[in-house]
Amino acid sequence: MVARERPEAWVGEMVTVTLAVRNPQEFTGRLEEVNDRGVVLTIAPDRPGALEAFYPWSAVRRLRPGSEGEGEPDRGGPDRPERLPGDPGWFS
Repeated sequence: MVARERPEAWVGEMVTVTLAVRNPQEFTGRLEEVNDRGVVLTIAPDRPGALEAFYPWSAVRRLRPGSEGEGEPDRGGPDRPERLPGDPGWFS
């Protein structure tokens, strides 16, 4: 991909979004839509129960072409509850 391409050219491809939150998180998914309000990604599009998530531009720090398997969502750990982007309370 050419760096000068706009995100609209990446629709249907895997991208990585970095969220503009206190502790920035990155997620990789298939870019479904780009519009003036934000972007829509399908997280883990090839897995059962894939999650479609909308990210408003105010929540996006960076959007870049990415590869599958890179930036998988954190599904929890000893100190973190299992939570995916788009779940209630994700930004709190």
